Amino acid sequence: MSRINRTQFAIRFIISTFILLVVFFIVTSLNYGFNKASGIILLFLVLIQGAYLIPSVIKRSRDSGTNAFLGILLFLIPLVNLFFLYHLLFTPSTEESKKIIEEEQKLKEQKDFELYKKQKKEKVRETIFGTVIVVIVVVICIWNWDSISNYLDNM
Repeated sequence: MSRINRTQFAIRFIISTFILLVVFFIVTSLNYGFNKASGIILLFLVLIQGAYLIPSVIKRSRDSGTNAFLGILLFLIPLVNLFFLYHLLFTPSTEESKKIIEEEQKLKEQKDFELYKKQKKEKVRETIFGTVIVVIVVVICIWNWDSISNYLDNM
């Protein structure tokens, strides 16, 4: 149950809106008959943006203390979603959300540290294994030096 703050939500919303507008203007300026279908193309792009933003709306709704199911419903109702987006963009995080985000961050740091330790152990094992292989090859070469030198002399 992750949460995102106002800044993260605003960045996702602004970037997705910018991409939507850029794609819309590129597609409609190609002069392949898309000008007549520009309304359908815009509707399709808005639906894609909505599908992208729904997880963010759920996370931000939890963070602002709003019911996530109610958040989805308000996000899907035309014109009401504008006021709801305003609410999501400007309502501060609850204290409970701030604590949960801090706990999630601590868990993430702990997992990152454990992963670092595991990778370090694996690297040490690989180094030891490589050293052991080199030592074994050197010992075999020294042990069989007479046969190796005879082979080289006969070439």
